[in-house]
Amino acid sequence: MSSNVRTARRFRRWGASIGPQTEGLIVAILASRPHPEQGFRTCLGILRLYRDIGRDRAEAVSARAVEIGA
Repeated sequence: MSSNVRTARRFRRWGASIGPQTEGLIVAILASRPHPEQGFRTCLGILRLYRDIGRDRAEAVSARAVEIGA
């Protein structure tokens, strides 16, 4: 298994640990890039920002981001 696949799975698990909306956002980000590694930095930035807000708020932000295609 390549390191990119492992990294993508790690980001997905990290998102899932916050909630299903965040996991969905991570999956959408990785799927929207031609190569998943292009989304790693974006995912890392989002998940780092989420450390400073509550789980409910992070889930609401993720749901809205997916809804508007951000």
